[in-house]
Amino acid sequence: MKLVLENWRQFLNELQRSEFVKIASGDGDFIDHEYRKEHEVENGTLKFTGLKGDTASFSMEGFSKPQDGPYTIRIKFLNFYDILDDDETYPDVRQKATALVTSDANDYKMDCTCKSFRYHYRYVANLKNGSIDPENRPANITNPGNRGIICKHSRVVTEVFPFYHSSFIRHIKKMKENQRGGII
Repeated sequence: MKLVLENWRQFLNELQRSEFVKIASGDGDFIDHEYRKEHEVENGTLKFTGLKGDTASFSMEGFSKPQDGPYTIRIKFLNFYDILDDDETYPDVRQKATALVTSDANDYKMDCTCKSFRYHYRYVANLKNGSIDPENRPANITNPGNRGIICKHSRVVTEVFPFYHSSFIRHIKKMKENQRGGII
């Protein structure tokens, strides 16, 4: 299993998503995400909650403050509809889902409902065109150096959402069926 994970990580390092993660983890000793991120993954608190339009949603229980309830992490795929409609490059649903979760052909933005993202990272993510919800107020007190770009919850999602490939296939199939039926 470790070998599979290592090969998968090497593959992801070649993708644009890895650049997003590198920026996120590049805040040095500002906030150490590694321990908390590993705890979140080991305890299985991350859940894929659906795909609505071009935005996937995940839910994750908080690590240090579970009383805050689960956080919602969203990924907005900027090229979603282009990939969905491109039947020449991606002729079947499986290829479309693969393009969404593993291809640098798809840029994305993120957002998380946790306080860390709201008060440390949303402004920086907005500056780097990486936040779904805009934030124009700098985090002068909580992040004066504008370090990082995403919280630990978002970072976990960027690393594991390719494993939700089959869920994306199901949702894309439903969307395509609805489109053919005139609903979309």
